[in-house]
Amino acid sequence: MPRSTMCRFVTLVVGVTDMDRALAFYRDTLGMEVVFETLISGEPFDAVLHASRRQEGRVVGGLLGG
Repeated sequence: MPRSTMCRFVTLVVGVTDMDRALAFYRDTLGMEVVFETLISGEPFDAVLHASRRQEGRVVGGLLGG
């Protein structure tokens, strides 16, 4: 009988005021592997933030504990 493989996926969203400092902590202290990084902007992003002017955000995805 084949052995089943169990995968776990957990998402955590953390808003920070200093992304470089936060990345240094998660990457260098906790060992997070950065798997993507992108800038987001536009009407859907502004709507989520209830912004009256155009906003831009930096989104980073990573893996912890592999």
